[in-house]
Amino acid sequence: MRPPTRSLAGCVLLSGALGSIHAYSLFIESFESDLGVGRGEVGTPYSVALASLTVVVLVGHPLFWVVPGPLVALIASGGAAIGLLLAASANSLAGVVLGYGVVFGAFNGLGYAFSLQRASESNPDRRGFALGLVTAAYALGGASTALVLDRQVAAS
Repeated sequence: MRPPTRSLAGCVLLSGALGSIHAYSLFIESFESDLGVGRGEVGTPYSVALASLTVVVLVGHPLFWVVPGPLVALIASGGAAIGLLLAASANSLAGVVLGYGVVFGAFNGLGYAFSLQRASESNPDRRGFALGLVTAAYALGGASTALVLDRQVAAS
């Protein structure tokens, strides 16, 4: 069995990276101009991503009992990266919805749910603390990604 602090650190790192989903608003103006769609339509990928995330968080947990933890983390992060690559290479709103909304959102939910469950299981005596750290890391990931990407988006 792995030490609880090592498992918790991994869960915090994974959750922080996946929190980048909430930096979506940085791309709204670019999507409007590049894809030729209005403000209402450009919110669709983010809405679909949150719906996909929610569904996977609710139904994905049985996977954690049959697939080794490191493999779940690899699948979640790799799938999320593929979703972002699909969205980045898309030239239509439908492509962004598929890549960001469906693929990135679903794998993001898988990683976030896994991080919460593994942190809780590996720290049974400090479950609230562990869940709080993972949740805070998710929020911090979104905020820090926004800070970094804001400069990149402004420069392009």
